[in-house]
Amino acid sequence: TSFPLLDLQIPINFFVCISFAKMAFPFLPTNGTGVSSLQLAQARSNYPCVPNIKGQSEPSFSGTFDDLLAQTTNKAALQVQLKNKVKKCSCGKPCAFTLAVCNSCGRSLADTEISYTNNVFMGFIYGLKGLPVSLRYESEDFLCFDDLLAISSAHFNCIPTSVYLPDVRYVLKDPKAGLKLIQSMHDICWQIFVSQFYGNVEWRKKTFKGNPSPEELRPLVITGFNYPPSQYQLHLQFIVPPMMPTHFAMYQQGHHYTHKRFIPFEYIEQVLKLEQPLNQADSMSIGEIIHHFNTLGVEYDAIHSSCYQRYGASQAQLANYDPNDFGAIIVNGTAMYDLKNGAEIAGADVKVVQAADKMALQNYGRPYINSQPSTSYYSFAKKHACPTTLTK
Repeated sequence: TSFPLLDLQIPINFFVCISFAKMAFPFLPTNGTGVSSLQLAQARSNYPCVPNIKGQSEPSFSGTFDDLLAQTTNKAALQVQLKNKVKKCSCGKPCAFTLAVCNSCGRSLADTEISYTNNVFMGFIYGLKGLPVSLRYESEDFLCFDDLLAISSAHFNCIPTSVYLPDVRYVLKDPKAGLKLIQSMHDICWQIFVSQFYGNVEWRKKTFKGNPSPEELRPLVITGFNYPPSQYQLHLQFIVPPMMPTHFAMYQQGHHYTHKRFIPFEYIEQVLKLEQPLNQADSMSIGEIIHHFNTLGVEYDAIHSSCYQRYGASQAQLANYDPNDFGAIIVNGTAMYDLKNGAEIAGADVKVVQAADKMALQNYGRPYINSQPSTSYYSFAKKHACPTTLTK
């Protein structure tokens, strides 16, 4: 068996839906829709990577979360900052407690109970032992690092480090200061991308189709905040498409940038520009907040829909994936076939293969040293509980 479809001049981004008629393929659609899905898999391990930068080599605090709490003089304030409310997937990812499906591996969370985990992002800020990052930028007020569970090969998070803001609702209480904060976070991420990623010629040519300029790429970047977050410290998700195979498939299935969970940067920026403080925002549901700003002329549904459509269009516009860089193809998310001879790979664990592909394509911890990611500790670790208001 061969794969003549892969030789056609069609855009194979990471996920291709093809309607089959009477073709002698072993993977005809069986769900009654007349459509099968093909996803490139088994990415080669020497995919171009973008080295991170070096920070502090040793932790500022050598103990655990509990040790830090025991030594502080302000236990009440710090205790709140060190825990997350989540649903922890069997794959290990702490997910927002409102999600029905894990946004890393796609498994159902329907029967997963809510639990509490250590707030890793605040652990970064306090310099705890065992919590280094794949560093992209650091200062007294900000920390930017590669996302360990990357959706694209250029996916990083930016967090403020001189204030504790559990989630995006808190910037609505002080719109002037909130706007300055999120725009600073966005600018930092953009400069990282331009200098470290776009400036890496090998990575750029491999990643993007058509050699787009930074000016052409900027409006295509996926940026925003999650509510509720999986880590309770305000963090801007900055994702430069194209997405990885699994994640573009999950996007098409509606499992990424979820409506009323993903809050596009464009929406929050417009809301804050109204300069209408929402003092009770931290006690409001996201639905109540959206309704409030709808009445003021900033409509979440319209902005989210526009952004969501753009995310998919950006994949088709930019993705440059070459089937020659992959060894297999996943069919309908379950079966896997060898790209060289067309034979089914019996017993293949698709989830394991997808996880390995993420490791091959991501830039977290690059370069690997003795097969381990290279990481650093935050150089400006805080010694006391962070303040909880934006205005100093």
